Amino acid sequence: MRAARYRRLDIAEPLAQQGFELCRRATRRTGEIEYATTLLLPLRLRVALWSLYGAARTIDDLAEDDSDRTGAAERLDAWNREFQRDLRRGRSDDPVRAALLHTVRGWDLPPDWLRSVFEGQLADTTGREFATWDDWYDYVAMVNAPFVIQTASMLVQNAGLSVSLRQDAGTLDVWQNLARAVNLTDALADLGEDGARHRIRLPAEVLDRFGVPPRDLLTGRSSAALQAMVHHLTGTARTWFDNSPQLPPVLHPAIGTALTCYLDLHRLLLDTVDERAAALPRHRLTISRRRSRRLLLTARATTALAWALFPSPLGDLSLPPPAPAAPASLPATPATLPDDPPTGGPPRHVAVIMDGNGRWAAARGLQRDHGHRAGMKALNDVVDAAHELGVRYLTVYAFSTENWRRPAAEVNTLLHALPRELLRDSAATWHQRGVRVRWAGQRAGLPLDLVSVLTSMTERTRHNSALTLTLCLNYGGRAELTAAAGRLATEAAAGRLDPRTLSEADLAAHLHLADLPDVDLLLRTGGEHRLSNFLPWQSVYAELMFLDTPWPEFDRRALRDAVEAYARRSRRYGAVPRPDPAP
Repeated sequence: MRAARYRRLDIAEPLAQQGFELCRRATRRTGEIEYATTLLLPLRLRVALWSLYGAARTIDDLAEDDSDRTGAAERLDAWNREFQRDLRRGRSDDPVRAALLHTVRGWDLPPDWLRSVFEGQLADTTGREFATWDDWYDYVAMVNAPFVIQTASMLVQNAGLSVSLRQDAGTLDVWQNLARAVNLTDALADLGEDGARHRIRLPAEVLDRFGVPPRDLLTGRSSAALQAMVHHLTGTARTWFDNSPQLPPVLHPAIGTALTCYLDLHRLLLDTVDERAAALPRHRLTISRRRSRRLLLTARATTALAWALFPSPLGDLSLPPPAPAAPASLPATPATLPDDPPTGGPPRHVAVIMDGNGRWAAARGLQRDHGHRAGMKALNDVVDAAHELGVRYLTVYAFSTENWRRPAAEVNTLLHALPRELLRDSAATWHQRGVRVRWAGQRAGLPLDLVSVLTSMTERTRHNSALTLTLCLNYGGRAELTAAAGRLATEAAAGRLDPRTLSEADLAAHLHLADLPDVDLLLRTGGEHRLSNFLPWQSVYAELMFLDTPWPEFDRRALRDAVEAYARRSRRYGAVPRPDPAP
């Protein structure tokens, strides 16, 4: 994959790019099912899963280096200590660890989740054997389940859900069951190869039950007892797969298709093991290309259609860069606005995507919440400037429906701490200056104290007319249009609306704020060039400006410059510009 594609995913560090590419190659080389399945997923999720698989392969290689088994424990311990140091300092000197660090930070994975993996692999270096199924279950829980759990967490984040799998015992058990099914399938596919390397990955309990001497596995000797055991174990794995997780219906349909394909490919691998049980080869068994191709073609067509109909919710996820710069102080107080007004008329309605808070903080070695607090100061300054410049409506993107995927601490800052500060520090000032405050978005899911703050501010300022400030919280443009369409459908079903006479005005009347005028100027700070599901209905004829300035550094002077640039633009609304009048 070219470096440019990684940069579009906010993976700018060359070492991390190298690490992600190494992980991709490791996944393709040794995880045929995993690699084929990840290609059905959004690119951002795909490369993150590659990093998890690549890290797993690296740890396995350290533990199973046949050329130096005696030093395996030292190698694993050193790699673990280095990764813990990488977590503390926020960067790594190793490409695979740099990629893993980027994924752990960007997807808010618990930093200590690899600890049990290392402990399990360290036990492997001393020649681990499984006496009972319970021993085998414990091993899977330590070594395999953590990777499955983190993958599940990322799939859940894809839906914008803040669900902790570790707090839901039932859900956790289901995903651990999937880890057991995958591990058993791999152990059966590797049975001959492991035997050639003098390893047995099955419990002695099951060998004893079917009368299979361990030496038969180590020497590759086939027998009726071995075949019976293999058939029994493939049936066990199929049962576990049949009890595998069903994704919540709110997740993207393509994700469900990808998971189903993943399970079906493992079932095909079990079929292959059954068919070759009489003479297991001394190499890993794989699915025939003919069988896997038929399944994958169907899955690719289905997911392609699903992504086309419902674009990926991960398309706008901005991950923080993994290496913060040296700490710096918050910006100084913005300069005052000059007295002379812009040369042209001001836009009536300005909408702002306040982007770049987290990256601004990370670049200064600060926590992301410092960026949001600095962004709050910038908003106060811009509100004052908008009023002074004659803007009548200012609408800001404060929290989108996709922002629930962000780390829990950051969500808490955005939805709890900042609203209280907003009410305490800003509401009174805005009210005094005649600013009317409103909010647009979905009420469901918002904290009650935030709803109370918004309701109080709306009611307190409802008679003000100097400037209307709309805070878009838990807002998504497509969700707004979907809700409006639903209300129209309800009215049509009740006979209060004739669908044949439906107009644009009818739909606009059912938006969150029906009287919000069309946007004249839409600004986005932070260097990104997309609208991110913000006001799609109201912005169809908006003039767009994308600025590299991060939101905490955007001040009244920057707004003035944007308004002046707007005044110089010619807005034709699809018509041909009129010629200048004759002298």
